[in-house]
Amino acid sequence: QVIHDFIGKSDQQKQRILGRLGEEEAFRLKDILSREIKEKNVLIATHVPPYEQAHVYEGAPASYIYTPHFVCKSTGEVIDEYSKAHPDKNIKVICGHTHQAFEYKKDNITVNVAGATYSNPVINIITL
Repeated sequence: QVIHDFIGKSDQQKQRILGRLGEEEAFRLKDILSREIKEKNVLIATHVPPYEQAHVYEGAPASYIYTPHFVCKSTGEVIDEYSKAHPDKNIKVICGHTHQAFEYKKDNITVNVAGATYSNPVINIITL
């Protein structure tokens, strides 16, 4: 999808487009994770955080009102399903979008949200 797809749309229409895009991406991730992964460490890279708990603003949990704009719940559900089926795996999710650096841990999942400042790119080191 491109920005032009959102021009002239109502908020409800935009939410439907975003929801559909999130579901499509989650479906692709589920397909990838359904393949046999022999490695103990699984790295998932996504632009948007998969959990509301990983969305912070100025160091505090962000309002649920903004969740549809900053979280892909469908992706989180796919990761949770994979995590439960593979408790022996170390799952690392790297993402951004919120521009607020944060780490969230849940069971065998670690989500690292990269911080960012406009016009000031930063390289983030990833440790598995």
